[in-house]
Amino acid sequence: MIFHCKIFAAAVAIGCLFWSSAAAQEYPSPAEEQQAQEESETTARPASQEAYAPPSDQFERSGFWASLGLGYGSLDLGGDTDRIHGAAGGVAMGGTITPQFLLGGSTYNWARSENGLLLSVGTLKPVVRYYPMVDEHLYLIGGFGLGLIMLEFPDGSSVELEGVGGMVGVGYDILVGDSWAITPFLHGVLVSPSDTDSANFLQLAVSVTWH
Repeated sequence: MIFHCKIFAAAVAIGCLFWSSAAAQEYPSPAEEQQAQEESETTARPASQEAYAPPSDQFERSGFWASLGLGYGSLDLGGDTDRIHGAAGGVAMGGTITPQFLLGGSTYNWARSENGLLLSVGTLKPVVRYYPMVDEHLYLIGGFGLGLIMLEFPDGSSVELEGVGGMVGVGYDILVGDSWAITPFLHGVLVSPSDTDSANFLQLAVSVTWH
């Protein structure tokens, strides 16, 4: 449990490194508004229609962003063992470089508890989130960093195997407001300790995303 708190705190710290602020918007002055009102009817009508145009459904990707997700995971410990089903989730946050490129820090983990034993596999890494089409909500994500496999026993003792970890995935933002989205995603996560076989898990989950 201490490890999970530390890795979450580290992911938050990495995400904050990529915090970026949105550009300030410019608004018309009172004099400009008065001038617009004094224009002829033929020019005023298009301006009015533009002012009251329905809002676009494009997600305004700018500034700080964060995502928190939970779902299903299928773990492969290598060798001849069968895949193990469990819970998988994660958190990611950071800053927007352009409407198509987001940078941040993340931790995505798989866990299962049975008969007092808790097995968990996780990663802590910087990630890049890329939207191929700026007006669409489909994105690709990937990152590389630290990986860890941990087995906790009922008496509080544990065994930890550290190594490298990486992740690739795809997701889609379903808009539910100006700044919020429900985001189903599919990730493939690999953890490769230095002194044992690699482990990997597939993660199918849903997250809440905020920009």
